[in-house]
Amino acid sequence: MKKLTLLLLFSISSLAHAADFRVNEGFIYWHTSAKSKMGTELPGIGSYVLELDEKTLQDTSNAFYFVALEHPVTAVPNIRLAYTMLDHNGEGSWQVDGICEPCAIKGGIDLSHVDISPYYKVVNNRWVSLDLGLTARIFTGGLTGKGTSGAAEGIKFNSSIDSTYALGFANLQFHVSDTGLSFGTLLNAGGTNKETATDIDAYLAYASPIGVGITAGYRYLDIELQSDAKFMGGKVKLQTDVQASGPYLGLYLRF
Repeated sequence: MKKLTLLLLFSISSLAHAADFRVNEGFIYWHTSAKSKMGTELPGIGSYVLELDEKTLQDTSNAFYFVALEHPVTAVPNIRLAYTMLDHNGEGSWQVDGICEPCAIKGGIDLSHVDISPYYKVVNNRWVSLDLGLTARIFTGGLTGKGTSGAAEGIKFNSSIDSTYALGFANLQFHVSDTGLSFGTLLNAGGTNKETATDIDAYLAYASPIGVGITAGYRYLDIELQSDAKFMGGKVKLQTDVQASGPYLGLYLRF
């Protein structure tokens, strides 16, 4: 799925270069730290809570890629496509009523996702630009865990994440006139009562006269989601809250 997604993004980018589009394309290295809390009810046992905190989840190298296609037809929205690789592994505690108080666990979270964002340029002048639209966020990852002590030793669970969120999209950018410098904030946020996402990206960018640029910033992601997990021969509904954040550095192209 991930390879197919990247192939699709590169193909769309190549087609846009050959047509009458303006293209912004970026390749970003993202150094992230993360923490996660999961909980569910076990029939006949009670509730359990599993935590992978930022002290034990290993800081790791992740990445994201985006391509934005803009065109001169005012009534038709522009589109921004992005793929984020977000994968962490680590250790934590497993709290099960009357059984683990707590037990140790090794686990992993993979919240890699694809964003499809149609948007309109609401403001676009020499000093400032504002894009507003919607994002369909499609998750392609999963959650895993294995108990390593006490009553939980050897017990495994896994849960694939195939949720799609509808989010609001906004990108506010300020331009330092005639220098190639700009700074701004990109926001994707929204969801329902039990499934929400807040994704904030604050950035500084420099574009050279030949269309090659560099960008640096800080991205913060907070996701609450529900998924079905395989656990002790059955299925349970898993409620998960994950925060991931960190600085990034990358290159981008403008045509």
